[in-house]
Amino acid sequence: MPKILAVDDSVTMRRVLELTFHGLDGFDVVSFDSGDAAMAHAQANGADLVIADASMSPDGYDLCQRLKANGATGGIPVLILGSQHTPIDADKAKSVGADDTALKPYDTNTFIEKVKDRKS
Repeated sequence: MPKILAVDDSVTMRRVLELTFHGLDGFDVVSFDSGDAAMAHAQANGADLVIADASMSPDGYDLCQRLKANGATGGIPVLILGSQHTPIDADKAKSVGADDTALKPYDTNTFIEKVKDRKS
């Protein structure tokens, strides 16, 4: 079963991401409140996709750059989540190697399809 790492400093948003994929075949969501914890998990256990919040500290862009620069995690697709308060910086996302972006709040069905397209 493909593993998604959901990384957000908001416990509510982590729960929303878990519930978004709960019960769907082919999804196992593991959530983290920091990029450091997610990075350590990805290095030790791998992942099929990382969904990272753009506004956490350190931010999702930093996590993406660290993942992409690491030989063990460089091939993991990364989707960066922005919001109305922290919009996506498309140039920055591209420069750190993000595979995709999305905005919160998201349409659940559209977001699920976007994630399905990004699973490695």
